[in-house]
Amino acid sequence: MKTRQAEKSINPPSLKLRRTKKVLVFGTFDGIHPGHIFFLTEAAKLGKLTVSIASNDIVKSLKLKIPLDEKDRKNQIEKLGIASKVIIGDQKPRTWSIIKKEQPDIIAVGYDQKKFYDALKKDYKEINTPFKIVKIKSLKPHIYKSRLLHKREKICAYCTIPEIKERTILENKFAFAFPTNIPIVPGHILIVPKRCVAKFEDMTKSEKEAVFDLQSKLKIALKKSFGADGFNIAWNEGELAGQSVPHFHLHILPRKPGDEGITKYEPRKFLYRPNGNREKSPENELLEVSKLIKKHL
Repeated sequence: MKTRQAEKSINPPSLKLRRTKKVLVFGTFDGIHPGHIFFLTEAAKLGKLTVSIASNDIVKSLKLKIPLDEKDRKNQIEKLGIASKVIIGDQKPRTWSIIKKEQPDIIAVGYDQKKFYDALKKDYKEINTPFKIVKIKSLKPHIYKSRLLHKREKICAYCTIPEIKERTILENKFAFAFPTNIPIVPGHILIVPKRCVAKFEDMTKSEKEAVFDLQSKLKIALKKSFGADGFNIAWNEGELAGQSVPHFHLHILPRKPGDEGITKYEPRKFLYRPNGNREKSPENELLEVSKLIKKHL
């Protein structure tokens, strides 16, 4: 009976009458990844979102090692543009001063915040602020979990080899460019996001813009430096497609007549079929391909 009453109080019916709900989420946010972005995006669908970043003191009390200071983590969340407000949270565990100050209608919790969820339920009466708890579903937790991503980052060449950082040609806030150590042609450049993410869709809008901003600037420089008349610009995604480093990297290859790299360069062989054959496919086959792709859009 007590349990039912407690659950009822956590979801006060009066909240249904409000038009714009105030939503509050808590988290450490130690390196933004797609799981974080998914969580925040889903929480923002519930109302006006405020994000409370775990303070350095809270992190230390939990005996966690976080690569970024609280201000840097706050700055990263603000740049995503998902939250209406980003604040640094309480200095001591379970004081709940942020909740009392912000007066949220909803507190959204992630799939892996069980201890936090239990603490909220236990201290609900003491907090003395009516709010509803909403659990946000997960996005591929076997991939997008901070602990696993940090583990992967330790073996990423672009994140760990100091010589690569020393080779940096150009950088901005979210990306940097450097010559690859196995160039197909002289001037073969890689552009990578500073955050360790494997795929193009894993990057934030700001990171994508940063990568293509560097690409535009480097093309101008490569034309002057190597007399490029054209470019190959591409990336490999997944091991099967030849991605050897689990960190997104955009290749830029300056091209000019007579190029030879690891092998003699012939565009049709390089970009199309292994034997260079580019015979036309029958129209009915192309229509079937179109139908198949449209079916899954």
